[in-house]
Amino acid sequence: MTLTGEYPAEKASLLDEPHGNLVLLAPPGCGKTEALALRAMGLIESKRVTAPNKLLALAFSNRARDNIGGRIRQLTQPAIYRQLVDLTNFHGLAARIYQAHASTIGLDPEAIMPERGWLRQVLTTLSDHHPTRQAAMDTLTRVKLQPLSDEEIASELERSGNDLAITAERIRHDSRRLDYSDLLRHAQRILLNEGVAELYALHYSAIIVDEFQDLSPQQLSIVSSISRNNVTYAGDLGQAIYSFTGADPEAVLATLRRLPDVRIIEFTESYRSSPAVLDVLNAVGKPLGLLEVRSAEPATWKLGGFSGAAAYVTPEAEAHFVINSAKLILDHNPNASVGAISRAGYRRKALDQLLKEFSATHPVFVWDSPVHRPDILRILRKEMARIRPFGGSQQEQLEQLKQASIAAFEPSDVESIDDVQEACAFLADRVQEGSSVVTALDAIGASGNPERTVGPGLHVLNAHIGKGQQFDWVFVIGLEEGHVPMFLAKTDDEITEEHRALVVMVSRARHGIVGTRALETSTRYGPRASSASRWWDAFENASRNLGPALHLSLDAHLNSQING
Repeated sequence: MTLTGEYPAEKASLLDEPHGNLVLLAPPGCGKTEALALRAMGLIESKRVTAPNKLLALAFSNRARDNIGGRIRQLTQPAIYRQLVDLTNFHGLAARIYQAHASTIGLDPEAIMPERGWLRQVLTTLSDHHPTRQAAMDTLTRVKLQPLSDEEIASELERSGNDLAITAERIRHDSRRLDYSDLLRHAQRILLNEGVAELYALHYSAIIVDEFQDLSPQQLSIVSSISRNNVTYAGDLGQAIYSFTGADPEAVLATLRRLPDVRIIEFTESYRSSPAVLDVLNAVGKPLGLLEVRSAEPATWKLGGFSGAAAYVTPEAEAHFVINSAKLILDHNPNASVGAISRAGYRRKALDQLLKEFSATHPVFVWDSPVHRPDILRILRKEMARIRPFGGSQQEQLEQLKQASIAAFEPSDVESIDDVQEACAFLADRVQEGSSVVTALDAIGASGNPERTVGPGLHVLNAHIGKGQQFDWVFVIGLEEGHVPMFLAKTDDEITEEHRALVVMVSRARHGIVGTRALETSTRYGPRASSASRWWDAFENASRNLGPALHLSLDAHLNSQING
């Protein structure tokens, strides 16, 4: 095989790996995506994947899909990639299966595809009580993790006694609409037909699956229906933060360990993060029993990287520290990427209020809207340039833009189509505020290249959105009880998932990691004292720079880097 000498032995061996089934356990920054790409290349070069068959590359999200696709393209010739690699996420695969074979189980192939937020909107119109809405959402998620027909779902809901879930499901069914959970359960049902499953098994010679810890047993069943003998799974239990979608990482990993002819490979060297970042990551992750990660090349990090922790009186003071620190970093290095990450959006309010002024001098990217996805933004601008010369009202232009942008994607790419619709809703809000569509588009920056690291500037986001991404510097804000972990987490399993969310936030950092908290936070009833997160001590004790002088320590570190 080619390229063997360019990679560490543990990864280079994937080019010639004889086992049919592989499970790659890779903590953050240990090169999981690169390992999957090497496995894909090895399968292609060894002729275990040949035309007309293909390699199916599956990811959990659009960002993860784009990451793995970019890495595989770097290692293969464009013509070979187009001919032999089929890249999608689980909802995209489920949509293809549904649209092609729905009639085999008596379903309508023309049903309305899922729209993000539709179910929550329906529940909101039916109830103004949040706990009641959440209970209905949880019930619907739970019953639809089984390969049941609509009639069987209705019966299960009747047995649950959740009237709100029953009503919402009836509305969905009567409107000939699918939610994302319906797409997956119907795909699972369709693949129970041995003839259909065999079609896909014949089409795909091998499968690679990214982020297996985010899979539900249902999604694993979909993969297993297509192939049980030539599948590579990669993931990390420490980043398992999607139980609310039905993910069951322990059960999935237990199933993977029982696969025929399976080999388990563990990676423990980080190629992403500095020793300072890894000290914090290991300290925070130790109670979870995670593998300890060491730097693969510690000498390459000037001063060993940076870590720090500090408490501020209010979220406003904390936010000014983050903004001033981001300015300091970007003034020293305009090419740096800085991530400001909170567990939930409400805790970012003080920071968000400072972004407009900051954006006058430095790039700012808020990841809350899909309009910041580079591929979505590129298509919106391209289609707007074509539409604009024909005139029309702003509303007419916006509707034309939405329809033209949707048409740019395959019908099965339901998440990208959903992202286009949400992005256009974002633009519609700007138009209502008095902007033109063109001006609104011009004011938006993409959050970087989805196939590589994110671009220069300050990136503001929540924990789940940033999963799979990396920044030169990360500020984890709001390390207080009630936020990290969230106040909604009550059971041991929920607390464990909150702990993993913190691991995800910390592990996004390459050179520097900083954790902050506020001594008091704002509520609808006024300020209240807040206590440190139960994981604060581990973060603080592993950090190299502490307290009120943290900004000065950061400045000295940056100056030392330049002078050194």
